[in-house]
This record gives sequence, C-alpha cells and structure tokens, in this order.
Amino acid sequence: MSLPAALQTQLRCFSGRRVAWVLCLYSALLFPAHFFVSCSGSSALACDAILLAALSVLFCLISPAKTPGRFDPAMFALGLFLLHALAMH
Repeated sequence: MSLPAALQTQLRCFSGRRVAWVLCLYSALLFPAHFFVSCSGSSALACDAILLAALSVLFCLISPAKTPGRFDPAMFALGLFLLHALAMH
C-alpha cells in the first residue's frame, strides 16, 4: 500500500527543524509570563519549557543529518529553558 502522491510531497517538504524553531518561538513568548503569574504558575511554565526543549531536540534529530545548523533550535531551546529556570520564583 503506497501513499498518495500529494501526501508524499507534503511529507518530503516537512522540516523538523522549522517545527523546532516554532517551538522555540513559543517558549520565548511564554517567558515574560513568569513575571505576572503566581509561584505555581511559574513552575508550570518552567515545566512547559522542559517539554518544549525536549520536543525541539526530537524534531532536530529527525531532520536530515547533513542539514547545516541542525541543532541550533535545540541549543536555543535549552538556553530558553535555563532562562525559564532562572525566572521561576
């Protein structure tokens, strides 16, 4: 059983690296919320940052090995996680 041609084209154009950058952007947009929520809300945001960083690493791993800057989004996401951890109160 083969996939339809339209689906094959969509899967071929899928970029895990682009999805990882979107997850990093989402994590960066969540950062200022630490200063407006309670302590339990701040720890929940930090847990979200862990999840987003892990997903970024996974999406970077599924991108082709010869992609230049393959792990740039993952490193950025881990840096954002450190910022989230420092801002947690």
